[in-house]
Amino acid sequence: MFLLALLPMFVFTACSDDDESDYDVQALIGMWQLEEIDYGNGYQKPQGGSINTTAIFNSDGTYSGHGLMGNGKGTYDFKGSKITCLVNGEVYISYTIISIQGETCELSVQYKYETFKIKCKKLW
Repeated sequence: MFLLALLPMFVFTACSDDDESDYDVQALIGMWQLEEIDYGNGYQKPQGGSINTTAIFNSDGTYSGHGLMGNGKGTYDFKGSKITCLVNGEVYISYTIISIQGETCELSVQYKYETFKIKCKKLW
């Protein structure tokens, strides 16, 4: 399930409440595609099954993903700069926003026991 995040492109907004997002959740809504991945050796284009990794975030708090980290769907929680994706009520993957520019974003990913970075592009 992925990228689910592919996440986001958000407009920065100031907020003092830890329960609120640092970014506009409306910018997250849509389909995101993995463009580059960094496992610690610098960014590279996806290879093999990672090539078509996408995530769709819906306005009702649900998402679906396909590719690098599996195929499936669930719900997501968006607080501060962190997006937590859940499947059957259990954390599946989480993303922390590093930067956002236009229709692209850079995220730190926590998936199972791995941490890595990705760059994504918003398709719609």
